[in-house]
Amino acid sequence: AVYHTLNMFKADVSGMLRGEGWVISESFEDVRASVNRAHSDMDHNMPSHVDQVAKPWPTPPTHFTTNKFTYGYQEFVNTYGIPRYREANPALFTAATFPFLFGVMYGDIGHGLFLFCAGLYLLWNEEKH
Repeated sequence: AVYHTLNMFKADVSGMLRGEGWVISESFEDVRASVNRAHSDMDHNMPSHVDQVAKPWPTPPTHFTTNKFTYGYQEFVNTYGIPRYREANPALFTAATFPFLFGVMYGDIGHGLFLFCAGLYLLWNEEKH
């Protein structure tokens, strides 16, 4: 994986490797600090740079910030396709409708009670594992 990633870099005139990628704007300073920290561990005379590229940019990739509750619904939506940049996130609608439709599909009281008890067991024992 390391060689594959390094092969995606471009060789600059001075023998320096140059890579371009997308970074969430809130994480820009963290990325800069991480690159500088990783580069300072090496014994090179060349500095490391993390800068913004001048516009025009291609269409950026989509990123949705998730938490422990919405992660599963976001992954479920991503199996069907990831929305384009600046489109509405369908995972919010999925979180509201999927449990209801799942309940309609499994209308059996005994089966529903079993799934409810199994879910409670997993919730209570989440921190142990």
